[in-house]
Amino acid sequence: MRKHSTLLSLFLIIFIVIISIIEATAQTKSEPQLEDLRPFHDNTAAAKRKGKWGIVDTTYHWIIPPQYDYAEAFAEDWALVGNFDRSRADTTHYYDSQLDENITDIQFPIRYQFIDKAGKKQLALYDYQAVRSFSGGVACVAQTVKRNNKLKKMYGFIDKKGKLVLPLQYNWASDFGCGLAPFGGDKLGFINIKGDTIIAQRFLIASSFQDSLARVMLPNGYYNYIRPNGKQVFEQDIWEASNFTEQRAFIRKDRKTKWHQIIDAQGRVVNTVYFQFHSQFSEGFCAVWNEGDKFNTELPIGTYIDLSGNKPFEAVYEKVGDFKQGKALVKQEETSFYITRDGTVIEPQAAARQ
Repeated sequence: MRKHSTLLSLFLIIFIVIISIIEATAQTKSEPQLEDLRPFHDNTAAAKRKGKWGIVDTTYHWIIPPQYDYAEAFAEDWALVGNFDRSRADTTHYYDSQLDENITDIQFPIRYQFIDKAGKKQLALYDYQAVRSFSGGVACVAQTVKRNNKLKKMYGFIDKKGKLVLPLQYNWASDFGCGLAPFGGDKLGFINIKGDTIIAQRFLIASSFQDSLARVMLPNGYYNYIRPNGKQVFEQDIWEASNFTEQRAFIRKDRKTKWHQIIDAQGRVVNTVYFQFHSQFSEGFCAVWNEGDKFNTELPIGTYIDLSGNKPFEAVYEKVGDFKQGKALVKQEETSFYITRDGTVIEPQAAARQ
């Protein structure tokens, strides 16, 4: 009886060990170490592993396994992906004065297509030179066409059937947001889905609308944000302004000050933090840094702020990277290592010099 009990206990131990190994293996497969990770959109993100792009969810499980040369996050249920067309090549020849030799640059065009979350092809767009994800039911595309006996890259918009709803007639265009898309050439404005000009072409730079705001550069070289009615958010023009990420943007109101203000998607100031440089928000944190301590600033070298503009921990570093998969690569005393969102050190890389 004692022998059977011992065998049963041994069997249970072996069974538990096997299950633990299986679970650990599954976790390793579902949480891959990624070479690159693009910003999340609709709870998905394009991720790169072993030289190929796929798409992951917020838990870093593969929705679309890595198999493409190009991929974007899902938008309006479809994801833009593509592979290089190695049967064609765009070859450019130029002289490099630093190397003192002639250089040949070979690039392969991408054969774009849209897929659903099952990985099934929904729309092939092999003839277009550039394609963007769907936004507002349409996607911006570009193709070289003949204009006045000259070949020129022109932009238009297609629907989910691949039909051009706005023809290839724009020198430049980008995504729709709030029913408007930036377009133009030397001066930029905004059109609606019918192609009517809603906001006149007067900007030097114009970004797509995000959460009812669009970043623009005015003819005087200063920035501001506008609403869909064309009205500017700030009475005073801004010296420096960033695009929105995670519903946050950075502004610097004049050239002299080093104070950056964080604004939300409604244009309200969230906080003011003193630093010279910033990255973009990723996973709720943003890397910020100064050039040494010569300005006797609040942030001596490099650290992080959260969406409220507060520091989540007090540690500072020589170099700071963006958070991806819950960790960020930093450098301190010539050693690079990863930290977690609470500043805990993980995966030290001794003598890693960058």
